[in-house]
This record gives sequence, structure tokens and C-alpha cells, in this order.
Amino acid sequence: MKILLAVATIFIASAAKAEFPCQLSAKDYASLAVSNSKLTPAAVQALDSDGKTNLCETRQYLHEIDANHGKTAIVKDYWPIYLSPEEKKTVGHAVDAAIQAQLDGTGVTIVV
Repeated sequence: MKILLAVATIFIASAAKAEFPCQLSAKDYASLAVSNSKLTPAAVQALDSDGKTNLCETRQYLHEIDANHGKTAIVKDYWPIYLSPEEKKTVGHAVDAAIQAQLDGTGVTIVV
């Protein structure tokens, strides 16, 4: 019976991880630990569906900005609670520059 319970626990844990909408790196988890959310890996897994989606979309947006050397042409909705203080500055500067480009007439896409 104990073996069956252990196998079921592993299966459920694996299924829960498989349902997570994105892959978080060690760096993501380190940033979440110092973010306003103070999320641990266990707390990340315990988020509801909307929370997981918001977290993943925010981290993906940050990664896109980082890959583009701190710039973005697309302003997206994001959740600062899932960003470290330094990451908030990075995203904030990128979004400010993108909005300023729109005001200057050089174009930006805003997605919310």
C-alpha cells in the first residue's frame, strides 16, 4: 500500500509540474525570492491558474526585454510583484522608452 501511495504521489507531482505554463530557471526562482511576492518554488506551484499565467507572462516579457538588450517595441501587461527590484527597473525603463517612441511617432505596439 505504501508503494502505491508513493507512486501516486510522484505521478500527481509530475502531472502538476507538467501543467505549469512555463519553465522557470534557477535565476527566475532567485528573483522571485527577492520580489514583492517572495515566492518559493512550492508557493509557485501552489498558485492558481491565473497566478501561474500572470507569473509566466511576466517572466517571459522580462526575458524578451533582456534578450533585446533592455528594449521592447511592444508594451505588454505585466505583474511587477513577480519581478525583483532590479528587474522592475529594467522593465520600467524599456516600457517608458517604448511609450516615448510612440509619442515621438516612431511606433510601438501596446498589448494589454
